[in-house]
Amino acid sequence: MKEYKKTYENFFQTERYRKRFKLERVSVDGIDMDRYINLFSSEFKKYQKDVFQHLVKISWLMRKYRYNGRRRQKTFWDNEMFGHFMRDIVGFDAQVLKKAYPFGSAIISYFDDLFPDFEVNNPFETEYKYPYRYMTLDCLSLVKNLPERLELLEIGEKKRMKYVVFVDYVVNYILSYNEEKGETIYTLKRPFLRVVKLNK
Repeated sequence: MKEYKKTYENFFQTERYRKRFKLERVSVDGIDMDRYINLFSSEFKKYQKDVFQHLVKISWLMRKYRYNGRRRQKTFWDNEMFGHFMRDIVGFDAQVLKKAYPFGSAIISYFDDLFPDFEVNNPFETEYKYPYRYMTLDCLSLVKNLPERLELLEIGEKKRMKYVVFVDYVVNYILSYNEEKGETIYTLKRPFLRVVKLNK
């Protein structure tokens, strides 16, 4: 993967951003500020690891499902039969996953890359550890559509980038890539910040 020189303006770490937000204007009730920040950070880390583990287990279970000997596909018929199975037999509507974890499909898309034996090893018997210390689920979701996503995450991890720093790095990367190719291939989309490839 090519690393580009910093050329483009930051998305997050801008003067305007710094002028608008002042940490000294933040107050919290009944708790020391440093402890509050540490607790918030700690809880989010735990939450993201828990979400990751749930997605690993649910994805593995979904991959094991067959109907008439056929693996579940993304066609309406297969989804309809799977929907019946989930609602009528398991007792839950699988659509809740999309509502609870809108970025879930982005995270699930990494499992085969991160865990080559994912189809074989049962996550209820084998632990699938979250592979990053600094790269959050937001970071994985951000670069999901880039072919070099694992390399970008590895750079972010090695450089211990926080989320805003990683976003700025990725924005510079895609804009530099677009400039090198002479056309807009990748762009940034909201509300869940992510890089998307434009259809041409």
